[in-house]
Amino acid sequence: MLARVHIKDEDRFFRSVVYATVRSEGRPLLEGLPEQFYHDEMSVIVYDPKKESFILVPHEGYHIHDNSHTSMNIPKSYYIEYYYYIYNDQRVGWGKLSEETVEAIDSVKNDYSKLRRILSVEGYPEIIEKFEFIATLINGKSVSVIDAGIELREPDDSNEWNYITCQKDADELLRQFYDFHEATVKSFGYEAEGWKGKRLNLVLKQGYNAYENPPDVLFCFEGVMEMLYPSFYGLGEGNIPYIHINVTEADVFFGDDEIDCLEDLPLMHIDKPMYFYAMSVKWKLLE
Repeated sequence: MLARVHIKDEDRFFRSVVYATVRSEGRPLLEGLPEQFYHDEMSVIVYDPKKESFILVPHEGYHIHDNSHTSMNIPKSYYIEYYYYIYNDQRVGWGKLSEETVEAIDSVKNDYSKLRRILSVEGYPEIIEKFEFIATLINGKSVSVIDAGIELREPDDSNEWNYITCQKDADELLRQFYDFHEATVKSFGYEAEGWKGKRLNLVLKQGYNAYENPPDVLFCFEGVMEMLYPSFYGLGEGNIPYIHINVTEADVFFGDDEIDCLEDLPLMHIDKPMYFYAMSVKWKLLE
């Protein structure tokens, strides 16, 4: 499982493997909401690279903004924004704590805990076997990697995919494939998974390359927030001039030569560019 975390007090983002989830009793998001909004809350245990520590990010991490475009059946002056967003829900090798152990953890909560009654804890074996570690996080404290004695993990599918996690990764990819100059779109697919995120698969047939019949390249964008795919890039048609990839701790912007970032969009009046704006992107060769 992978998540993007927003630490609002510090106005910073980071991506992390989710090491465990803690499900607890829900509470009303706003006073007077009907009962269908009282869902169980799921908090996540993630690694904060700046603090070099594990933290628990509670489901309660929302705040209220003025926004008239909410789709929820609540007053239009409100909407809910969470501190974390799960964009990949894979849970390879996860385990679950027994009810007795969950009750024991719940019994040690103190006044600093933001959780109501804990219902379940699921995660990697090296996490859920550490009672004191989980209890410390639930009570609002962080635990350094050294103190935790837990090895940091890569995404479960990292042996199959190449993740673009920083600008250096993106620059190396573009150098390797000549900026995808004169590439064509071989296939394109988009799927939405509700709260788990939105995924887009894009297969590019390489254009300019030093090798004869080079393999196609599959890109998988996860947590897609915005995209534009113009019709003139039909399958096997319309050569892409170049590809640009901009990576931050919060997102990845992938666009053709017409555009470098979302801020450039208002400048495009004639030819619509192709771009994908997502929380994460990974790629692999299709031999």
